[in-house]
Amino acid sequence: MIDVLALQSDVARGIVGGVRATLRPAEARRAVNPDAYEAYLRGRHDLDNATSEADLVRSISEFEASIAKDPQSAFGYSGMSVAYAALADYYRAPKEVMPKAEEAAKRALELDETLSEAHDALGWVEFAYEWNWPVAEQHLKRALELNPGNALAHDHYAYYLASLGRDGAVEQNQLARELDPLSLVILADSGFYFYMLREYDRAIEQGKRALELDANCTTCRAYIALADVQKGNFREALDMIGPVKLPAAAPLDVTTTASILALAGERAQALRVVSDMLTAMRDRYICPYEMATAFTAYASASAPTGAARCAPTRAGALRSACCRPIA
Repeated sequence: MIDVLALQSDVARGIVGGVRATLRPAEARRAVNPDAYEAYLRGRHDLDNATSEADLVRSISEFEASIAKDPQSAFGYSGMSVAYAALADYYRAPKEVMPKAEEAAKRALELDETLSEAHDALGWVEFAYEWNWPVAEQHLKRALELNPGNALAHDHYAYYLASLGRDGAVEQNQLARELDPLSLVILADSGFYFYMLREYDRAIEQGKRALELDANCTTCRAYIALADVQKGNFREALDMIGPVKLPAAAPLDVTTTASILALAGERAQALRVVSDMLTAMRDRYICPYEMATAFTAYASASAPTGAARCAPTRAGALRSACCRPIA
């Protein structure tokens, strides 16, 4: 177990070599506490394949266990940071959890400045919460320099590039999928990148591949339905979002269904979903930006014939739209 990271490095090096990535000549070996590292791996499994708030909360518990077993576990802190950020993406108010994500990422870097996962975590916080694009890119690139086999860092950099309208997102995501073909979050994100490129057939293909991994992935269903709407496949889009309902689905995905329903001509049903979400907002956090997009889609669908119709969207293009602290 002490050499487990060296073994992972060898495996990742072989995979990345297969897609002709440029590698550093050597990567540092790290002695690890076996019990702490096992808890970290459990947390990463729950995080990478999360389809519910409970999955993310469980991953944080595993990272806390990793840190309890080894207070110097930079891995544990880096994983905790990304998990808290994921909660802000889908379930919790950013001002509640993103400061915790930032604190954990900075602690990971204090413990090990050469850890790829630590730079990836802080880069994601700088991107999604602080909106500090140059610093975010520095950390994400440093993460990839330290470990070209870090699949999640490749995907985070892909999201960064896609959100800022820069080239290279698909290539970075492809590397991530090559490195970790069973990561649900990476495969789901792949559908989003193709959607942003208006390659709707490929977005649908990637989304369906993700659903094969886990049929409970409501985010996958939302991305597929968005692409179907753009193609005019309204019946297929409506069938796809059928299971996307509270309380099982993330509020982010449910608000997206309101947009899809409206633009597919199901205005009354869309209004019911929006009304239900407004009621739910009394007791839990739901991103106001997402609610605004649902209302926009509803208003667009109500416009006179020949008027411009707004395409449904999500905070995904700049998911950080929900991540700024509100004074």
